[in-house]
Amino acid sequence: MDSSTLAGHILDAFSKEPQEGVKVFLFSNPGDSCLYKETPEYVTVTDKTGRFFFQNIKDKEYSVFGVKDDNNNNRLDPKEYVAFFKSTYTANTDTCVLHLFSNVVDDTLTVSSPRYLGNDLFAFAIKGLTKREEVVVQSITGLTSLNKKNQLPNWLNNSRDTIFVLCPFFDEVDSCSIQFSQGRFSFPITFLKNKINKSFVKKIELIETRNTSLQLKTNYPIKKINSQLLSCIKDDTTIVACIDTAFITSYNSIKVSLKSGTNDQGKLILNPKAIQYFDESYNASDTLLYKNFSKQDFGVLKLKLKNLPSEDHLFLVQEENKQYNIHLPVETDTTFVFDALEKGQYDFYLYKDANKNMQWNHGVYLKNQLSERIWRLNSPIEIRSNWETEVIFDLTK
Repeated sequence: MDSSTLAGHILDAFSKEPQEGVKVFLFSNPGDSCLYKETPEYVTVTDKTGRFFFQNIKDKEYSVFGVKDDNNNNRLDPKEYVAFFKSTYTANTDTCVLHLFSNVVDDTLTVSSPRYLGNDLFAFAIKGLTKREEVVVQSITGLTSLNKKNQLPNWLNNSRDTIFVLCPFFDEVDSCSIQFSQGRFSFPITFLKNKINKSFVKKIELIETRNTSLQLKTNYPIKKINSQLLSCIKDDTTIVACIDTAFITSYNSIKVSLKSGTNDQGKLILNPKAIQYFDESYNASDTLLYKNFSKQDFGVLKLKLKNLPSEDHLFLVQEENKQYNIHLPVETDTTFVFDALEKGQYDFYLYKDANKNMQWNHGVYLKNQLSERIWRLNSPIEIRSNWETEVIFDLTK
C-alpha cells in the first residue's frame, strides 16, 4: 500500500504571501513541457495558509509544480500563474517551498497609438519599461529637431504606463515616425498629425513641500524658468523675495528652494513670463498655496542589514504604494540612514538583479528560469514624525 506523504507551501514570488487555491501537481518523470501536455500523477490544492499535503503516494522522487488553474483543466495555460523548483523532492518531505509567479513573458518594449492632448503634446500607452533606465524618445521623420540628437521632450506618469511626448510636426507633413528606446529595447511607431485642440490649457500645480523645498509640475514641457519672477506672500498681504533657487529637474518638473526663515505656509506667486514652455509661450499669473514642513515633521530610519547573502547585484528597495522611491546597491552588511521619511508604514525588500535590468523580474517556465531571489522584512516599518526608528533586516529570517 502506498503510504508516503509530501507537504509544503506555495508563496507569492514577490510578496511572499501564502497563496490559497493553487493546484499542486506531482510528476515522477516529467518532460520539458509537462505542464502543457501531461496529466499529473497526483493533484491537491493549497489551503488558506498556502500549505499543500499529499498522502498515500509512492515512495520516490517527484517534481513539484503549482498552477493557479483558472479554467480547472489541470494544465498550465497562457496568463496563468506557475510555481516550480528545479530539483526534485523525495517523498516524506514536508518542507517544500515553491514561489508562484506570472507566466506572461513581457520583456519587450511596446507602445500603443497615441492620444492627442493639444499643442503638439501626445500621450502614449507604454509597456515593458524597466524601473530605472532612462527612456529616450527620438524623432525619425516628420518632426522639427529639438536638439542635436533629435530627442523629444518627454516624461512618464507615476505608474510608468503612460509617456507624454512633445511632437512638433513640420507644416508640410501629415505623419511622423518616432522611436522609443530603453536599454537594449527599442520600438518605432508612426502616427498622424492631429487638428488643433483649443480646449488644451497649460497648468502648473504644487505637488510636494518638504523642509524649504517646493516641487512644481506642469502638463506641458518647460524650456526655461526665471526665478526673479517668483515671489511669496506672507500674512496674506506682504510680498517678499523668498526664493533662494529655482531650477528645472525634468521636462515638466521644477524645484523651488525657499530662503531660510520663510514662513511655514504662504502663497507662491508665479508672475507672467516666469516659465517659458517649449512652444515659446509663457505662463500667465498664478498663485499656489503651500504649507512647508520642517524636519520635525519627518522621521528617521536606521536600517541595518545583517547576514547579507554572498551574491552580486543586490539592491535594497523601499516600496510605498507600489512606487520605487529608494533603490540602492548593496555589497556588504551595512546600516542605511534615511533622515526625511514622512510618517507612515514602509515596506523594504532586497532582491538579486540576475538579468541586470534594475528591477525585480518574474521567472519563465519554458526557459526553466525562476523568479529573481527576494528577501522581505516580516512586517512594515512604522515611521513616526520627529522620531528615530532602528530596525535590523536579518536576511536569514
